[in-house]
Amino acid sequence: MRSDFRARLFVCALFVFGALAQGCFASSSAHEALDRRVGVIEANERQRRTQLEEQERRVATLIENLERVRNQLGSVADMANRLEGFDRDIRGIRGAVDEIRQTLGDVGENRTQLSQVLARIEERVLQLERRTGLAPAVDPASIPADNAALIADAGRALDARDFVRVRALATALLSRAPQDALADDARMLLGRASMVEQRWATAIQEFRRLVADYPQGDKVPDALAEMAEGFVRLGWCTEAQRSLRLIGERYASSPRAAAARTRLDEVRRLPRSACSQ
Repeated sequence: MRSDFRARLFVCALFVFGALAQGCFASSSAHEALDRRVGVIEANERQRRTQLEEQERRVATLIENLERVRNQLGSVADMANRLEGFDRDIRGIRGAVDEIRQTLGDVGENRTQLSQVLARIEERVLQLERRTGLAPAVDPASIPADNAALIADAGRALDARDFVRVRALATALLSRAPQDALADDARMLLGRASMVEQRWATAIQEFRRLVADYPQGDKVPDALAEMAEGFVRLGWCTEAQRSLRLIGERYASSPRAAAARTRLDEVRRLPRSACSQ
């Protein structure tokens, strides 16, 4: 009996030991699996942290760029406001110039002096436009060294209504070669540019300078005819008739003479409302 009991106890002990061993082995495998899962989670977390740091750096860069753009836009807006202010000032000056032009016909003996003042004012307006960028400057390197080529270039600029270039080219020739055979052509282009721009007083001044500086030049009859048109635009019909008569009296052989006589008759027939003088 005692032997059987011991045998049964031994068997039970073996059973219990086996169960415990199996449980221990199972727990060890589960722990290893858990370690692997934790390792994967930690690796994923490190990867996400790296990605998050990269995104944070990108956001910081974007914010920095945005601030830079905002600052630049602020500068551009400030410049735009300044240019708008310049533009308003220029429009105001031009309005004053127009008022002076309208009253020139009523000033009698002082109209020549006032027309000179008007020409200077308009030249200052042009300079202001160039300084503010409203009228672009001309690159000196683009001005031809040959005077004939320069005059041809200025003529093309006038046809294209590029008045800034016309003035730059013509002024360059007059500055470097005032006695050149083409100098009167340069002065003529200056006057014609002002005529196209309807700057009548300035145009008249240019034509007067041509007649005074180059009295023997072949452009004098053309200058007198153009000057007459400027006078008509200002309502100075008497001055216009005087210029047209000069063409017929002093330059009768000029191609301009016949047209000047016809235009003289037309000016004489203008209604009083078109003439202040």
